[in-house]
Amino acid sequence: MSHGSPFNTDWAEIIALVLLFVGIVLGVLSPSPWFTYGIALITGLLCGRWWVRGKERGPGPYGVIMAGFIIGYIIGTFRGSRLLTFAIFMLSFIGMVKAMRKGLYKDLFF
Repeated sequence: MSHGSPFNTDWAEIIALVLLFVGIVLGVLSPSPWFTYGIALITGLLCGRWWVRGKERGPGPYGVIMAGFIIGYIIGTFRGSRLLTFAIFMLSFIGMVKAMRKGLYKDLFF
């Protein structure tokens, strides 16, 4: 017996799968290494902000979604170093999390 659509229970995995493919396409279409690194930096900052805001409800689903995108993006990266791209993402992610926790960055919209 069905209890509703699979999206009700598996929404994080479905979104992560979609973002995995979006990340691959974005990585493949990146015209230069600098663009690739810039996307990694911006994405890391946004994911760090999202991580801190998601802690109120638990980071589990958000972690799955973020991992889906960054894995896809790393797979699709052909211009530039994949290791450097991942390092830039992680450093900007950690930097944003620390900045928000110390109150150095205030969320203007929430």
